[in-house]
Amino acid sequence: MEWNLKTVGLSLICTLFAFGAGWVNHHVHAWSALWWLSAFVIIGAGLYAIRFWLYAALATLAFALVVGLIGYIIAFPW
Repeated sequence: MEWNLKTVGLSLICTLFAFGAGWVNHHVHAWSALWWLSAFVIIGAGLYAIRFWLYAALATLAFALVVGLIGYIIAFPW
C-alpha cells in the first residue's frame, strides 16, 4: 500500500497535537482548548485520509490517540 505524502504529514501533525494535548490536559487537570483542537485535527485528518485509503485513516486515528495517551501518562507525576 502506498502512502500519500499529505496523509503522512497529517498523521505527524495529529501525533504532535495528541501528545501535546495529553501533556497539557494532564497538567491543567481540565479539558483544555488544545485537547479539543487536537480532537478536531485528528478527526479531520482521518476523514481526509478516508478519501484515499481507509487503512490510512484508521492508522492515523489509532496512532494519534495512542500517542496522546502516552503523552498523558508521561506527564503523570509518579
